[in-house]
Amino acid sequence: MPHRFPMLFSPGRIGTLELPNRIVMAPVATSFAGVEGEVTEWMLGYYAERAKGGVGLIIIENANVDYPSGKSGTTQLRVDQDRFIPGLFRLTEAIHAAGGRCALQINHGGAVAKKGIDEGGQPVAPSPWPNGRYTTNPKRLSLPAVKSLIFRFAQAARRARQAGFDAVEIHGGHGYLIGQFLSPLTNHRVDRYGGNREGRIRFAEEVLIEVRKWVGPDFPILFRLNASDLSEGGLETEDSALIAGSLAEAGADAIDLTVGTHYELNRSMCSELGPMSYPEGWRLDLVQKAKTRVNVPVIAVGPFREPAFAEQALQEGKVDFVALGRPLMADPEWVSKTFKEHPADIRRCISCNEGCVRARVFEDHPVSCTVNPEVGLEYRRLLRPQTLTRRILVVGGGPAGCAAAMFARERGHHVVLIEQNPELGGNCRVGSRLPGKEKLGWVVEDQRRKLEHLRVEVRLRTPFSSQLLQEITPNVLILAIGAIPSIPRDIRVEQTKPLYADDLIQMGFPWSGCRVAVIGGGALGCETALVLARGHNEVVVLEALETAAREIEPISRFDLLDRLRQERRIKLLTGARVRRVRETEVHYELGSGSKKTLSVEHTVWATGYRPRALDDLSGNVGEDVEVRHIGDCVKPRNILHAIRDGFWAGVQV
Repeated sequence: MPHRFPMLFSPGRIGTLELPNRIVMAPVATSFAGVEGEVTEWMLGYYAERAKGGVGLIIIENANVDYPSGKSGTTQLRVDQDRFIPGLFRLTEAIHAAGGRCALQINHGGAVAKKGIDEGGQPVAPSPWPNGRYTTNPKRLSLPAVKSLIFRFAQAARRARQAGFDAVEIHGGHGYLIGQFLSPLTNHRVDRYGGNREGRIRFAEEVLIEVRKWVGPDFPILFRLNASDLSEGGLETEDSALIAGSLAEAGADAIDLTVGTHYELNRSMCSELGPMSYPEGWRLDLVQKAKTRVNVPVIAVGPFREPAFAEQALQEGKVDFVALGRPLMADPEWVSKTFKEHPADIRRCISCNEGCVRARVFEDHPVSCTVNPEVGLEYRRLLRPQTLTRRILVVGGGPAGCAAAMFARERGHHVVLIEQNPELGGNCRVGSRLPGKEKLGWVVEDQRRKLEHLRVEVRLRTPFSSQLLQEITPNVLILAIGAIPSIPRDIRVEQTKPLYADDLIQMGFPWSGCRVAVIGGGALGCETALVLARGHNEVVVLEALETAAREIEPISRFDLLDRLRQERRIKLLTGARVRRVRETEVHYELGSGSKKTLSVEHTVWATGYRPRALDDLSGNVGEDVEVRHIGDCVKPRNILHAIRDGFWAGVQV
C-alpha cells in the first residue's frame, strides 16, 4: 500500500549527507547547557529522545563561538574551545545511538548578546545602533575584530566535525551577529563589510568560505537566513532571495529560512515566536522568492503542526525539508506516529509560548512544555511502571485532572476519573471558543484520546459524593476541581445576577449593537471584548492595573493587545478602579482621583478566579487515603501549571 505521506518519508540529501526523511528538528534553544556552556544529562536525554522518535536531522541549538562576547543565552552551549569537544562528542554519540543524525548550529549574538547584562562590557556589532531590548548599545567591530570572528566561526565548525556532528549550520538569522551584517537596518558601515548588498553579505560569505576550508569539501554546511526581518528598514524577501543565491554559490549545501528578529518586543519578534493565534504555514509565502533563487535544498519552518499540511508543502515544492521546533518538544514521537500513519495520536503543540519562550527568553529558565511536562526530564525516566498497583480516584476532568489520570495510568495504577459536566476539558474547553484560542481545544481532544487509549475509566455527569468514595475505596484521592469566577470584595455590586465572562462564552455571545462594560482587563477580559466587538457591540474594558493582560507571556500579550488596538469598537481603560456596579451603570475612579460613571446595557465580569472548595470531602475520607490537591483548586494559574501539577501527581503516586 502507498504510504499516506510519501514526500515526508522520501529520502533527502544535504551535500554528502543522506537523510531518511524530509523532517528536520529546528534549532530551538533550551538553556539545558551547564553554567560553563557544557553538555548536561538534561541535554543528552532531551535530544536522544527526539532522535529515537525518527526525525531525519536534528539541528542542535545555537552554540557560542566566542565566549563571553557572543553569548546569547543565560546557559548556552559553547564551542569556542577544544575543551568542549568531549561533551559534544557524548551528545553526538547519544543521538547516533538512537538512530539520529545531527548538525550543530554555531552563532554569535552580536548586539543582542547577553554580555552587556551578565558579564559587563559592551556588545559588538557591525554598527553602533540602539537596541530596544537591551540598555547597552553595541560598539562597532574593527576590521581586525571582524577577521578574528571569521576565524572563530571556522574553528567552531572544525570542533563540531571533530565532535562527530554530521553537519554544521551557520546562524545568519533572527538578528544575531551575521544577520546584523546582512540587514540594512543594522549595518551602516561604509567599508568593505557594509554599504550595498555586496558589502553587507561579505562577512557571511567569508565565514562560509573559512568554515569550508576547515571542515573540508565533504562536510555539509547549512546556512540559516531570514527570509524577512519583518521590520521597517530591515531585510526583505527580495533582498533575502538574492543573498540566499549568493550563499549557495559560495558553498552552502542548504538554506534554512526563518523570519523575524528579537531586538525589541514588536511585530518582528512576535512573528519569530508566533503565538497561538497565528495560523499554520503562515510563513511559507515569505520563503518562496528565496526558494526560486537557489539550487540547493531549502529548509523552512511553516510553522507545521499537522503532517498532512507538511506533506502538502513538500508536494507543492514550497520547501525541500520541513522544520519542526515546538511540535517536537510537544511530542518527540511526531515523526514515528506519522510514519505509522497514526497522526491523530500526535500530542499537538498549541503555540502558547509559556514554557518554551516565556521561561527561557523572559525569565532565564530552562525550557518546558505546556502539553509535555516531561521536557527536560527525559533522562530521569519518571514513568517507569510500578510493582504496587493502587486505586486512584481523580475528581475533575480539566487539564490537571486528565493529566494526573493519564500519567498515573501509564505507571500501571487503576484510575477512575470523574467529571460533573457532560464533557471533559474544564476551562480549556471554554477558552477554545475565544478568537485565536482555538488550539486550546487540541489539548482537550488529545487528552481525551489518550485517556481512551490507556483505558482510563472516565465517568461524566458524575459529581463527587461519599457514596462514590465508598464504592471506589481509593488509596489516593486527587482533587482537580478547578476554580470559580470571583469579584473583588472592594467593589459594591448592585446586580440581580452578575454575568461572568465564562457564562457569556458558554451562551455564545448573544448580543449585538449593545454597549457593554467588561470589568477586568486580563487576557480573559480582553479576549471577551474582541468577540463582543466583532458582534458589533461597543465595548469598554476597565482594568485597575496600569497594564492589561499582564499575566500572559509577553509575545502572546503583544499579539492580543495589537489585535485589541486594531478593533475600533473597543476602548481599553487602564488604571480604572471600579467602585460600584449597578444593572446599567459602572462607577469607577481613575488614577488621578477623578470619578466617572459609565452607562451600559450589559456588564461582564472578568476579574479573576478563586479556588473551588469541595464541601462533601470533610469527614468522608479515611486516614489511610492519600489526598492531593492540584491545578486551580490550589491556586488559579495557567494551563502549563495545571498540566504540570497533574504530571507530578501522576508520577509520584
